[in-house]
Amino acid sequence: MPCPAELYNGRRDNNRHWQNWLGNISYLVPSYFQPSTLPDLVWILQQAELEGRKVKAVGRGWSFEDCAVSDDWVVDICQLNNTITFLTDPATGPAILAPGWRARQTGASTEKLYHVEAGIRIIDLNERLADKGLAMLTLGGSQGQTLAGAISTSTHGSTLDHPPLPGVIQAVHLITTGGQEVWIESASEPVTAADEPLRAQLACPDLQIIRDDALLRAAQVTIGRFGVIYAYVIKVTQSYRLSEWTEELSWPSVSNALVAGVGQGNEVPVRGHLGGLAGLLSDPPAGLEISTGVGDFYFLEIILNSNVKARHGDEVCWVRRRWLTDNADDLNLDASQNRLCHHGVANLLLIATVEVLETYANAILAIPIYGGFKFGQITAHANALKGHALDPHITGGDALTKCVNAVWDSQIGEELEWLVAELNHIILHKGLKASNPDGIRGPGWQVLAGVDEGTTGECYRANSTELIFSTETSAYVDFVNRLLEAADDFHMGGYISIRFSSRSDAYLSMHNVSTPLAVSIEVSSIYDLEDSSRWIAFAERTGREMGGRSHWGQQNRMSAVDLITLYDPTAVREWKEQCLRMVGPFSTTFSNSYTRQRGLEPFAVSRPVTHTRKKNGTVTHLCAPGAWWSPVPIDEAIRHTATGVCRYQTLPAEPGVPNAPLRLRRYLTTPAGGGREDNLDFLPRCGVGALAPPPDRRRLRITSVVQGGGPFTVIQLICNDDEGWGVHVLDAYQQIATGRREFYVVDPRTGAERPVLIRQYLSTDVDPFAANNLDNLPEC
Repeated sequence: MPCPAELYNGRRDNNRHWQNWLGNISYLVPSYFQPSTLPDLVWILQQAELEGRKVKAVGRGWSFEDCAVSDDWVVDICQLNNTITFLTDPATGPAILAPGWRARQTGASTEKLYHVEAGIRIIDLNERLADKGLAMLTLGGSQGQTLAGAISTSTHGSTLDHPPLPGVIQAVHLITTGGQEVWIESASEPVTAADEPLRAQLACPDLQIIRDDALLRAAQVTIGRFGVIYAYVIKVTQSYRLSEWTEELSWPSVSNALVAGVGQGNEVPVRGHLGGLAGLLSDPPAGLEISTGVGDFYFLEIILNSNVKARHGDEVCWVRRRWLTDNADDLNLDASQNRLCHHGVANLLLIATVEVLETYANAILAIPIYGGFKFGQITAHANALKGHALDPHITGGDALTKCVNAVWDSQIGEELEWLVAELNHIILHKGLKASNPDGIRGPGWQVLAGVDEGTTGECYRANSTELIFSTETSAYVDFVNRLLEAADDFHMGGYISIRFSSRSDAYLSMHNVSTPLAVSIEVSSIYDLEDSSRWIAFAERTGREMGGRSHWGQQNRMSAVDLITLYDPTAVREWKEQCLRMVGPFSTTFSNSYTRQRGLEPFAVSRPVTHTRKKNGTVTHLCAPGAWWSPVPIDEAIRHTATGVCRYQTLPAEPGVPNAPLRLRRYLTTPAGGGREDNLDFLPRCGVGALAPPPDRRRLRITSVVQGGGPFTVIQLICNDDEGWGVHVLDAYQQIATGRREFYVVDPRTGAERPVLIRQYLSTDVDPFAANNLDNLPEC
């Protein structure tokens, strides 16, 4: 049994309004729970199962999509943010840890474990790790998300030698259907040595402990469908410092260099997939004191102004690199925060826009009549912007929105479009290059994700989508060029960012690509601009058409067809199989509109059958040695097939023999124990002539049948010659299954009525390959 609290001690609000950080997703929650302990969380999920409720876990609401929208109950995990110490405490950890991790945890290795509840914010996690001289191996560019939210949607950075955040996961403590606790870790590189010491620490006798590489790879990116994640054991490293330097280059030259790196194959290291890019890049300033070779940069990002009308000649881009450094002195560290969060950016944008608008207003004043009207309108916009410039609290994002909307409302045609592009250029140039010509240096986590809470994204609101590509072809470069070609058709303001990371092993990570290097193209635009939504929708649709995978946590309008088209079918099948393992074949507790639209449901799971188990010549179990579900009783396999949960197929060992799907076949029969006289197969054939529908009675007697031909001889029509009616067997199946009608035969020997039942079985199609027939598979 699950191990819930005797009483729920967390907070519960009914009919609570919830919205995400961006403000584009909101809804009324019937019951909103905020558990503060593990037993509270177990209680919620146990109660949900008892009441038939659906449950969705939410964090800080950083997703731009409806993946946090619930059909019913919501569980806010933000209060579950404590560090858990029994694995890492020198007094208790060594007795629990497996030998490999015990040696690393207690020895001189730079790799360590950290155990923490999943509702912790990234910024709080970074600060706790820093206090212990530890750090995350990779980070995204923001720190406001919960750890579970960031990992479950495969958030990533741009560190070339590390995969996205799911790659740090070594163990998952999951609460799934009915409040069942499950501890998941790798079998090939386990965290713990044995079950009982771990179970004793977690104080739940019913805890399931599963060491399975496939399950861990599935649980690293669950998108909320496996249950609610209570805690993670993550791999961290000793604290490190980074130096950053950005240079401005021509995008055509950079794109041509990148194209030279596509199609390199899996044997080529990640930096080899960057083509000739290294030859274009300059050495960083000596004062940054990097501790590695110039070509061994830890981080690489390429950023473009999505408004290409900026008056700077060739299309420019900014190439940002970061290297490890041993220098302990910080340099320009506050410049590492978001481009729209830099001090003074808001006033700079407002003043620059006012100057242009006032000049423009004076120029059009010469237009008869209309010029005077337009002059007044533009002057009003300029004065409003001057007032905003006096506001010490205005953010860069708000300032940019007000400036751009004022420009669009002021221009007569498109003569000020250059100004929108120029404002965007000012932000990017100042944030990336002009404000820190000597570079940046500081603790790794602060250089990667920002220095304080101001970098959690509260200084501006932008919508974005992100498409992830392999480097197998030039599709990712072609996608960027396609965006730049189309940008003139949209009133938006933002950037295009190209980030690079190692591929992920997590089955449904967007970065689980075919090449060692995965490339992420983020397209972002200030949320409140006229065409932002249309621009982001265009970018996502175009990227998917070109083979990109939409980021799970950003705008993502994928369908179930997109899932099986864009992802490795084997990875999708394994993820669904492991989801089925966690939640069971018929539970919809964690299903919602987001998972259903994208096909993220444990449904139509393909299972290979290599062996069978028999009793008295009859198959009783289907087997696939090594699979978690094997052996499965034949009745359960029939139920899976009938409901569409699983699709079984034989997988013969003989070379050249094809797989064969197992079909669900049904027939009508009477209960065992009678004689041949009361068996449907021995009833006479229905009389010739037109047959009427049956009378409107619940119980009907069958006196004759029509049997079909072919390899599977089954009854196709049941009749009563005395009353002149007939029913097709498919209609009879439906009527019997729903309880609408009962059919029976009469035993001519005794006059006893014998009910007609539906029997089901699994069989392969008749074909030339006897070896793929279910009856001919070897015993398991």
